[in-house]
Amino acid sequence: MNRKVSIITPVFNRLKELTRLYETLNNQTNDNFIWIIIDDGSTDRTPKLADEMAEKDERIRVIHQPNQWIYASYNRGIAEARGEYIYFLNSDDRLRAGSLGLMAETAIKYRPDIIWTVVLIHECDEEQNIITYNKSELDKRAMEEHFYKNEIEVRNNWPYFYMSFLAHNQANLYRSEIMKKHKFRNDVYGADT
Repeated sequence: MNRKVSIITPVFNRLKELTRLYETLNNQTNDNFIWIIIDDGSTDRTPKLADEMAEKDERIRVIHQPNQWIYASYNRGIAEARGEYIYFLNSDDRLRAGSLGLMAETAIKYRPDIIWTVVLIHECDEEQNIITYNKSELDKRAMEEHFYKNEIEVRNNWPYFYMSFLAHNQANLYRSEIMKKHKFRNDVYGADT
């Protein structure tokens, strides 16, 4: 089945987080996605859970590989992606209900190469229960929707992307053909930035 968005999630020993992430994906209004889980050599029950989820849900594809680190996992997911867009979602991330639908509407409206998304950072306990919601209040730095139609406009507004923290994470919607040309480096920390 051809899905519009390939969601890529690298996992390494993330049993509890994977279940929680799956719940947030099931709460989306748009299910036109495939979820590619890259098991990066987990040694706990994460691979078994991922395989069980894939058996029950045709939107899920699991790839097992020896441990190679997160950016190698992103790159493997990029190679396997088949949709028009790619979205990176780490195992400890969550999506608000309706997020994928909103991104899909925006993609249809503008046909962009990238949709930068606001990320909320929460302080959590050991069980991933939220202690402090939206701790950094990053959503207040990027409050309006903007469309930049060419490379010059993007370059001219790069300070805004940087200061608003939009350019500090990988949780964005990327046109697949761009990500297939420009993969992540696997030799540095912060390669997503």
